[in-house]
Amino acid sequence: MLKHFLKITLLFTANGSSAAVSCAVDATERANREKAGRLACLLAARADCVVQMFCGIPTVLKGELPK
Repeated sequence: MLKHFLKITLLFTANGSSAAVSCAVDATERANREKAGRLACLLAARADCVVQMFCGIPTVLKGELPK
């Protein structure tokens, strides 16, 4: 019930962990990339708006930009 009265703005940024051409060197690095990607997906699922920035160009993946 309390969540209906509170409006919280959260900004989350992450580097593209799978966008790089190079691959992870060892199993620990691969596992960390996988965890970071899963966390980003979980946060995006709960977000009202998700925007991907690439070369300074915003692409709205979910919702719409606040006015």
